[in-house]
Amino acid sequence: VRAAAEYFRASGADIIDISHPSEPIKLSDTNDYPDTSMEDMGAIEIDGQDILVIGLQECANDPTSAVGRSGLELYDISDPSNPRFLSFFNTDTFVSGSGGVHELHLTTTPSGDILALGAVPGLEASTSDSAGKDGTGDLLIWKITDPANPTLIGEWGLLDEASLGLNTYLDVSQGGDRRTTGHSPRANADGTRVYLSYWDAGVIILDIFDPRKPVYLGR
Repeated sequence: VRAAAEYFRASGADIIDISHPSEPIKLSDTNDYPDTSMEDMGAIEIDGQDILVIGLQECANDPTSAVGRSGLELYDISDPSNPRFLSFFNTDTFVSGSGGVHELHLTTTPSGDILALGAVPGLEASTSDSAGKDGTGDLLIWKITDPANPTLIGEWGLLDEASLGLNTYLDVSQGGDRRTTGHSPRANADGTRVYLSYWDAGVIILDIFDPRKPVYLGR
């Protein structure tokens, strides 16, 4: 019961000093949100500031509450003892109950733009029409060069790829937990390519040299 209560309380992401690995010290934590998982996070330097990016997922464990948060949250942690909230991008703006960002990755493009790549599992299916078109993809690409104003500049989903589409989406699902859904993105070293873990659809490779228009390369 105590563990469940702590999970529902969701006490933010801890920032821990590990300068002395045998004696780690908690310095601070980020904002608390009930029924919310700080599912994944990454830190990157932007214009001399240390920026923490957190993927938030609504846990949906408490049926009496709709207070969980879903989306992307950014902090300035240049002073790790005093994290400063900068911005929040709410993925529920696409569809109520989007679930939020499951896993994310931060990368820098050849032009110097800083990108956050986030997987929102099932977003495309929940925003598409009956033919599987016009949805917002499970991969979201934010430009966070100005971390106080993250801007969604690109997205990609399997249903919108002409060579894949609804038939592939349906045909690949298998096993006891059948899902065709974006799970995790990882960029290459120079920020021009992204590798997507797409659950039953396997690994999908995209060219993101122009992150506004991801290009499908293969699977």
